Amino acid sequence: LMKDPPTVYKGDEKVDVIQKWMRSIRDWKKASGMKTYKFLRTIGKYLEGKPYNWYAREVLHSSKRWTMHSFFNELFDECFGESFITEQRLKFSRAKQDHREFKDFIQYLRNIADITGQISEKEIVFHAFLNCDEKIRSELRRDGHSENTMKLKKFIRKGHNIETALGLRDKKRKPEKRKAESSSSGFNPSNGSGGRK
Repeated sequence: LMKDPPTVYKGDEKVDVIQKWMRSIRDWKKASGMKTYKFLRTIGKYLEGKPYNWYAREVLHSSKRWTMHSFFNELFDECFGESFITEQRLKFSRAKQDHREFKDFIQYLRNIADITGQISEKEIVFHAFLNCDEKIRSELRRDGHSENTMKLKKFIRKGHNIETALGLRDKKRKPEKRKAESSSSGFNPSNGSGGRK
């Protein structure tokens, strides 16, 4: 069963817009069953403006040399600039769990990894293990786990279970209380100091 066709990407410099577009393109390709080079020949109808001009110049007549991964990376660089990736890597390296729930922290890191296309699941586990709540890290180590040996799926499950068992994050807190606590601690989700945009 084919999904609805992807929307048209016009070069908006908003990460969530291009990520959503890329996901819809991946899903569309998977549903189509087409080989990558054939699929890339048809993708131009889902691009306009700067992205389309780049596509017509670089991809359309040489689709056999492209993978979906390289296509997305180059398109992203064209629309956002290479310095953006460097900024995202820096954001990743500075990220700490702070007041976020464990799963939200992992998702924050995964979002950055998706944006850059250069951060592996192993790197996510390594960074998150060393920068998650100290109590979670201690429990993981006590259970014999380390930042070098855990797989992402297991790490998410174990970390979340520990957080819940220890009552470290109370999901029932009112949003106003969370906001007040965030403000008083210096954590500001809109300034890039560890929160989502």
